[in-house]
Amino acid sequence: MYGVYPRVLRAVRSVLASLIIILMKQTHIRSITKGFIWRGIATLTTTTIAYIITGEFLIAAEIGAAEFLIKIIIYYIYERIWIQIKWGVN
Repeated sequence: MYGVYPRVLRAVRSVLASLIIILMKQTHIRSITKGFIWRGIATLTTTTIAYIITGEFLIAAEIGAAEFLIKIIIYYIYERIWIQIKWGVN
């Protein structure tokens, strides 16, 4: 039983190392695409909440548009910084 654990641990480490290498090779277009997809989902949520609170579609849409533009830029910067950070990578 105890002999299996080190082999499983090595296999898990190998898979995780492969995933980290793949993540570190993300292109700028991948980061941008991920950001736009996530922002679309999050903006729809924000716009819906704003509409429920205000009861005004135009105000909700303005809030959603501002939130989308600002946060897509922030997310892209965040994503690119984390690709440069070596912490937690073997």
